[in-house]
Amino acid sequence: MVRKKSRLDIDEKEAITVRLIYELYASGKGYKAIVGYLNKNGYQTKLNNSFSVAQLRTILMNPVYVGKVRFNVRRDWNEKRRHNINPNPIVVDGIHVAIISDELWEKVQFMISQKAGKPTRIYDGEYPLTGILKCPVCGAGMVISRVTAKRKDGSKRRLIYYACGNWKNKGTAVCRSNMVRVETSNEFVYQQLNKILSNDKFFQEVMYRVNREHNITQENANKDRGVQYIC
Repeated sequence: MVRKKSRLDIDEKEAITVRLIYELYASGKGYKAIVGYLNKNGYQTKLNNSFSVAQLRTILMNPVYVGKVRFNVRRDWNEKRRHNINPNPIVVDGIHVAIISDELWEKVQFMISQKAGKPTRIYDGEYPLTGILKCPVCGAGMVISRVTAKRKDGSKRRLIYYACGNWKNKGTAVCRSNMVRVETSNEFVYQQLNKILSNDKFFQEVMYRVNREHNITQENANKDRGVQYIC
């Protein structure tokens, strides 16, 4: 959609992509599968970037595509953060043409609501390197990825890896998984930290630098307040 003064006009190229996204989701494909398909086939966002899962969710829940307009999306426009989103915005009929049908919109919203009932996983201290480890190929933060493996006796076990965040969010068109086992990564980092922290000389150097930075910061703050000390 392109805004012209107070009216929204259709950008046909964007409309084709939006319709495809809704149709793929309605057919049962998940966020990541759709993102992977879009990025592999050269579809791009308004800013000519690769699609991500977060962008896909936004598109699938935006009533503008079904001819509606939202008001009061945020509680306070001076505080533009995620927790500031109004859970009950005002939605009214717009004067622009819808690019997806009411039936398709309702079906997609129902499917999203059904999946939203599933509990969200909370990553705690078991995965302390999430976001800290970087993908060796693209440099994105590594995130948690779970894989189900089959044992020889037919039973299944869940393996947990750190994987490229770009791969997880945007698919193989952007990067590979570059997965590494959580246990292996954690153990290696803990061992290295233990070696470093056990080195008295290194520890003393760190404390010296921390104290020096603190003193410099304090001196600058005192200067800003007009406080002077006589030595």
